[in-house]
Amino acid sequence: MATHPSLAHASPNIPLPTAINPQGHPPTSPIMTTNTKNKILAGAAHLFFTEGFSTGVDRIVSECSVAKMTLYQHFKTKDGLIGAILKDVQSSLQKEIHREAEVTAKTRSAQLEAACLILCEGLNDPELKVGLVIRALVEFPDPKNAVHEAARQFDLTILKWFGRLCEDSQLPDAHNAARRILHIAKGCFLMAPVVGIEASEAIALALLSHVLGQAEEVPVRRTGTRRSNGHSPSSPVSRA
Repeated sequence: MATHPSLAHASPNIPLPTAINPQGHPPTSPIMTTNTKNKILAGAAHLFFTEGFSTGVDRIVSECSVAKMTLYQHFKTKDGLIGAILKDVQSSLQKEIHREAEVTAKTRSAQLEAACLILCEGLNDPELKVGLVIRALVEFPDPKNAVHEAARQFDLTILKWFGRLCEDSQLPDAHNAARRILHIAKGCFLMAPVVGIEASEAIALALLSHVLGQAEEVPVRRTGTRRSNGHSPSSPVSRA
């Protein structure tokens, strides 16, 4: 391959020019890119939680103070943005359940009770925003839609988490117990606009007490952290 004339006599010690993007600006650092992405995720999640998924891209970029092109650099479509938000919500819920149930509860039934409380409160919590999963299923009813499928997978993961918690608490028919817990929690979210958040959560907890009433007081045996490798556990509450 022939050497370009302008490079034929270039000194190897002379740094090459900084690459530029198509807009003529130096490339953004990975840290700035990550911060921008997180800013978009947080701003969009807030809007979707308060205003619904019908919120347009123009509204999102205005709220986040970013260019529309910047949003599409991180997320190819609005559905892709929603899917990323649902993953963030799942991760936040998992961490909250692990922190509260694993660290503070001394028995398996106490872990299960703490996890149920976090799930019910998290649905209406503007920080955890778990209610976005229900809204995604309602506002994207087509099973073939990527957002609907992401929300469905979220629910299946929740069922798996609580199924394990119910098994560890020695609840009879743990799988159906987990399904009842999820149904009660979702009802808590849907009824909150009708009776108020506090009343809805109180009703949900009363119903949950019937589901949890047969849980055994199995002590938790702690053998050290399960997260020393930096990875999240497959269940929000690790088994001993």
